[in-house]
Amino acid sequence: MTEPVYKSFFTLPEVVDRLTYLLTKQDLIHLSQTNHHINSICTPTVWREVDLSRFWVHQRFLNSSASLEAFRDNIETIRSINWNERASWWYINALWSYLNSSATITEAHKAIPTDVLLHPK
Repeated sequence: MTEPVYKSFFTLPEVVDRLTYLLTKQDLIHLSQTNHHINSICTPTVWREVDLSRFWVHQRFLNSSASLEAFRDNIETIRSINWNERASWWYINALWSYLNSSATITEAHKAIPTDVLLHPK
């Protein structure tokens, strides 16, 4: 039996590279759902750049366990994360709250209030 055409087509790095410029991220996601071979090629391309710069995007991302699991599973392919100051504030505030509740933090660190992170209005 001969190899399917799509397998030899997607082995060319130039083809995969051009796909990132010709297709939208949504198109690549749809393409990655066609079969396992194409998924293994498209998924790293989809996760190369994570854009959380729009408020509703990062809110949906952080509130979705599927998104966070996909982020964890594809962490090695991420090359950049874009976000705005509001997303930074949410991240730092959540991190600070987590660290204050952690048993490994000293009492001196726990004494620092999280309201020092209040976003300027």
